[in-house]
Amino acid sequence: MSTPRILTVPTPIKWAQTAADLIIEQARLAFQARSSWSFVLSGGSTPKPVYLALAARKEQIDWAKTYIFWGDERCVPPDDPDSNYRTAREAFLDQIPIPAQNIFRILGEISPQAAAQDYQGTLDAHFYKTERRFDTLLLGLGEDGHTASLFPGTPALAENKKLVVPNTNPHNNTDRVTLTYPAINSARSIIFLVSGENKAAIVADVIQNPTSPPDYPAKKVTGTDSAPIWVLDQAAASRLNT
Repeated sequence: MSTPRILTVPTPIKWAQTAADLIIEQARLAFQARSSWSFVLSGGSTPKPVYLALAARKEQIDWAKTYIFWGDERCVPPDDPDSNYRTAREAFLDQIPIPAQNIFRILGEISPQAAAQDYQGTLDAHFYKTERRFDTLLLGLGEDGHTASLFPGTPALAENKKLVVPNTNPHNNTDRVTLTYPAINSARSIIFLVSGENKAAIVADVIQNPTSPPDYPAKKVTGTDSAPIWVLDQAAASRLNT
């Protein structure tokens, strides 16, 4: 197993800028290699500063050749405050000149089973006659060790063929749709964006004890080609051994 790359930065502003630097570099490499860039967004509030930083540097990316996806979605309408799509649209997508047809959201307003099937079809169509793998994929990390909507003890953890499945958040029994390990681990570049002291313990365990119990879902994100890159602020990195 290859060793994760860890980037620890001192301030929230620098954290967002470092992540944006990394993402823009990934876009440049993808355009050089394949003349397009598939970019998977993470949900929740953590990546919002990164989205704002990317929007501020929008001239550095060829948006006409960029394709936007999501790693997971809450089963709510796209205008709901809890929608991952809404968060990304307001902070990022509305600020950049990307064609509407290049944005592929998960349909949170329909049943989770139907939404997962629809998104699987979207991915099959987009990657038709090419490798079914994303270029750059962003992930967060929950205090329970979940990532995307791969929660401890849930059925989605066992999926080894489909790229998208419905799942449930066991903490509040709400429906989700999530990418699976096959979709996540096959990405050419996997980037964890984690900030805050409340994440320090789980960050240390996932990075430093990847094969030891507890078997947190994030520990199974290892990458097919290369290990994940972790962008951490000082608080999130505070329990890592130096």
